[in-house]
Amino acid sequence: MKKKIDKKISITEHYFSIKKQYNDAILFYRLGDFYEIFGEDAIKVSKILSIVLTHRGKLQNSRVEMCGVPHHSSRVYISKLLKSGLKVAICEQMESAEEAKSRGCNSVIKREVVRVFTPGTAIDDDMISNDRNNYIVSIVIEKEEIFSIAYVDISSKDFFYQSQISYQELYSVLVALHPSESLLSDKLAQDTKISHMMASMNIMMTSYDESYFSYNRSRHTILEHYSIADEKVLDIPNRTTLCAIGSIIEYIVSTQIGNMYVLDYPINRQEMSRMSIDASVIKSLELFETVERKHKGSVISTLDRTITVEGKRLLKTILLNPLCVPEDIEARLDVVEYYVQNTQKRILISELLSEASDLERLVSRFVLGYTKPYDLVLLKHELQNIISISKLMESNISNNPSLLQGIYENLSFSHELFEKLCRFVNDNIEKNADSYYVNITHHEKLNLLNEKVCQLESQVQGLMNEYRNDTGIIGLKITNNNLIGYYVEVPVKYEIKDERFIRKQGLSQVTRYTTVELIQLESEIIACKIEYKNLENEVLSELSEEVKNCSEVLYRLARNRAYLDVLISFSSLSTCYDFVRPVLDNSLSIDIIGGQHPSFLDVDNFMVNDLRFSDDNNISILTGPNMAGKSTFLRQNMMIIIMAQSGMFVPAKSARIGIVDKIFSRVGAYDNISRGYSTFMIEMVETAFILNNATDRSFIILDEVGRGTSLYDGLAIAQSTIEYLLLYSKSRVLFATHYKELSDLATKHKLISCLCLNVKVDDGKMYFTYKVKEGVSDKSYGIYVAKLAGAPKFLLERAQEILSKYELSE
Repeated sequence: MKKKIDKKISITEHYFSIKKQYNDAILFYRLGDFYEIFGEDAIKVSKILSIVLTHRGKLQNSRVEMCGVPHHSSRVYISKLLKSGLKVAICEQMESAEEAKSRGCNSVIKREVVRVFTPGTAIDDDMISNDRNNYIVSIVIEKEEIFSIAYVDISSKDFFYQSQISYQELYSVLVALHPSESLLSDKLAQDTKISHMMASMNIMMTSYDESYFSYNRSRHTILEHYSIADEKVLDIPNRTTLCAIGSIIEYIVSTQIGNMYVLDYPINRQEMSRMSIDASVIKSLELFETVERKHKGSVISTLDRTITVEGKRLLKTILLNPLCVPEDIEARLDVVEYYVQNTQKRILISELLSEASDLERLVSRFVLGYTKPYDLVLLKHELQNIISISKLMESNISNNPSLLQGIYENLSFSHELFEKLCRFVNDNIEKNADSYYVNITHHEKLNLLNEKVCQLESQVQGLMNEYRNDTGIIGLKITNNNLIGYYVEVPVKYEIKDERFIRKQGLSQVTRYTTVELIQLESEIIACKIEYKNLENEVLSELSEEVKNCSEVLYRLARNRAYLDVLISFSSLSTCYDFVRPVLDNSLSIDIIGGQHPSFLDVDNFMVNDLRFSDDNNISILTGPNMAGKSTFLRQNMMIIIMAQSGMFVPAKSARIGIVDKIFSRVGAYDNISRGYSTFMIEMVETAFILNNATDRSFIILDEVGRGTSLYDGLAIAQSTIEYLLLYSKSRVLFATHYKELSDLATKHKLISCLCLNVKVDDGKMYFTYKVKEGVSDKSYGIYVAKLAGAPKFLLERAQEILSKYELSE
């Protein structure tokens, strides 16, 4: 009986057998110095990356398309694919060709997927934005338009959840988080409103069957991940929230292929004492980007004076989560005031902060096992930077504000790890170096190996001199490359007839030889270098393990340095623009004198305005023509409140603010989440959300409510909205309108006042003063605005005739 001969599996067959396990990702298959991509993946990748598409043999009688990218520059290509909303699975060679042959002549080199890159689970600096968190969010529906969510940034260990939130609240959370990726069921992904929401914010959707989000599966994942016997330890409020938490843990762990650290217990975001900011507030304020989605011109482009990338990320978090406890706010304000008064200390610490890197994400790379040798150099510098900052802070620390003392204490740490890095890490290495990164003066074995390599290389030089003398060829030299190793090279015009020289390679200009002696020296050098490399890797592994063991301390250092950066940036901003320290209390009053919009700090002669709410007045009806400054006035007061409760000094002459728990805004109809709705329907949905969620501590901006329908319908809705807020919500409200009739409410309800934008008309010309005063605008001045816009003369004259008739009829 003949022995059965196994058919050798082809590269393409092996590729597609692995690809089946990662159908939703582009598979990068390692072949030598390249990652190869086959089939439909290759077609897709070649278009996105603009690389050549070729083919490799046939599979089932069909040509197999192929493209590839160099291994050494693959990260650039992976980053581009992630930004295109794709996942990338990295399949590496797990053995050498020789090891594969030892298993059988038809054996294919063993390969395994070692990591899956996705937009929401990447932690690498060249793949995600440095100045914002990189969140992935899991969304589970509880009942119609009621959701529970969990969201994680694995580059910073942030892990939060929210339970039983409405569709509008979900939208607000996503606008604030700006996640890169969402995890949801196939059914939910097909929901038109959800898919439109994700598309409008460019959030990649990853969807799975409903079973992925089941209670039993999620519970099992949580118990296994945290090595606990009962999920009650996490105090998760309901089953749907547990499913959101369990599904996101399972997904993240699956992308890291055995490298995932144990996440911190998730935090209930709804139990944190923070101000709630509606999505429309973030958008209408242009807090982080303009309507054109540009950073320049946004509020944060003016406010951000942070120096570190960690500080920039934290600043956004702080602005999105203002504090609601006066004592906590005052603690921040104390630090800001301290550095306003101590300019020299602020400048010196700022100089040190300018030398900082991104410690938070650096530590995450160590914890997840994606460390490069140069990361040891970065970590050493980071720890030195924190030691220097601590030394600068320690003088007279007992007399510093209590929060600053706490930051100082949290910047202290045992220097054992730092001292090891100083001993073993060689500073003078390239960023992408993978060898000679250990300082051999403190490592006896490496030092001996290095000396031995130097001796062997000296013998190679001696051999070269000997061969020159023996052959009489002055131009003879011994060198090496990665392909053929060491060789003797002579110009092509010389021919060596000495039997010791074995011809190795012939080129147009030179001929290359080897000898037994050279081969022997080469093998010794290679053996030494391999041993050297192995020893270095041992040092890297040992140091990396120590970093992992110290990770909690290192995260603490990173967060407190970032906090210090943010508070110092508040001081720098305040000093630059002469901001004032606000007073925060638990009253329901707001008293802002000489307030200014922070985006117009550099505008000369900007008109400052006042805003007052008290027990005797909590609703102000604001009238005035378009372009007179209503929108700016509305927005500047929202921004001043957010700044004050974030712990910032504010652009005003004085400010006293009774704590605000929620800020709402109904300004314009630009939200892509509401495709298919009329402008008026959007207006009503958003207004209803505000009325159903506002409290007596809320601050509300309403602009032109009721304008999307007929005159009397609109007026009726606007008046009933004000009356509801007055009788039920009892919130502090700025209500901008062109309905002058609403001003009559001020005569009926003492809690309602009227404000207007002052306009001057002289010789038929209108002048905006941008000054807010008590009273009601006498006209809407719509025709004047139309004239400024360049409307035709006929339109202006005819409009004036029609307006005169209406005014006479009244």
